[in-house]
Amino acid sequence: MNKKLIALAVAGAVAAPAVMAENSVTLYGQARVGLEQIKANSTDTAASISKTRVADWTSRLGFKGQEELGGGMKAVWQVEQAVKLDDGTSGTFASRNSFIGLAGGFGAVKLGRHDTPYKLTGDLTSGMVGSADINGAKGLMHRADRRADNAVWYESPSMGGFTASVMYATAENKEPANATDKAIDTSLWSANAVFKGNMFEGGIGYVHHEDAGLDFVGIKESTVNGTTVKQRVGADVKADAFIGFAAVKFGPAKITTALEHTEEKRPAAGANSSFKRKRDSWMLGATYDIGAVQLRAAYVEARKLKSASFETTDDTGAKQFMIGAGYAFSKRTEAMAFFTKIDNQKNAAFDFDTNSLGVKAGQDPQAFGVGLRHKF
Repeated sequence: MNKKLIALAVAGAVAAPAVMAENSVTLYGQARVGLEQIKANSTDTAASISKTRVADWTSRLGFKGQEELGGGMKAVWQVEQAVKLDDGTSGTFASRNSFIGLAGGFGAVKLGRHDTPYKLTGDLTSGMVGSADINGAKGLMHRADRRADNAVWYESPSMGGFTASVMYATAENKEPANATDKAIDTSLWSANAVFKGNMFEGGIGYVHHEDAGLDFVGIKESTVNGTTVKQRVGADVKADAFIGFAAVKFGPAKITTALEHTEEKRPAAGANSSFKRKRDSWMLGATYDIGAVQLRAAYVEARKLKSASFETTDDTGAKQFMIGAGYAFSKRTEAMAFFTKIDNQKNAAFDFDTNSLGVKAGQDPQAFGVGLRHKF
């Protein structure tokens, strides 16, 4: 009897890895929280900002898995959500990259909610987190960042270090704002091509948004030749963004540079005046490893608007710099510190993309932060 039990136990132990390989589920995530001291100078339209805060730096919790289907094909899925460890006001379930798809030697086809290929083109943060992260719609770089809803996309396999992807997001919620307005089309498409090698990384990305301006929010009123002009932001605005990056590694050092070009345009329609605007941004970042310590620095500049509309383009640029360091206790746990400052010209209101302050034009926010990150 004992011999039979031992034989069954051995058989089960041998079979278990095979079962797990065919159908696996993984719990994963990242806890990132810091203590920040924030300041922003006063302007004619806003009070000074000065506060200390415990800030969540995009913590997340996810589940992912796969099932082997045979013939080299497998089903893949992921459900990921933001978790706010500072105050518990987390978003909805599946608020981050969440999808289901099929993968194999051909690459992968997926459906769901996900970062656009444009957003995934290049890690330009140089290890910065929290208020020091330069990427995002409110920041100075990667300003066309979106996590697209109702999307379908293709990811190629790696071919000698080269990968490519293309995405289309449908306008599933295309509805008029009211009985007289035109429906806003929220569709987009995006693509990228990236190379990753031992010493060099580089890539290009593109995204096109229907009815999704990058700088205007809500209703904008302006006076043109004594007449008040109202613009309903979003309707008929076509936005295009291009980004390219290159990174070189040599020894313990890594240098990254990137260029971004954004364009927005809309024809005149009813009470809405036409406009066409462009902006260029660039960044330079570096990291240097000394044992368990990584030194980090980055500089980014958003140049002034170029506009063929009534709006002012003078003094609409901004600059941001960051310095920081990380200390790796292990592969999973790291302590971090940084200092960053945004220098807005008088008609610019760039903000921290993570935990933004709501600064007014001309305000110059700055932050010092220390915190911890743990991956699991």
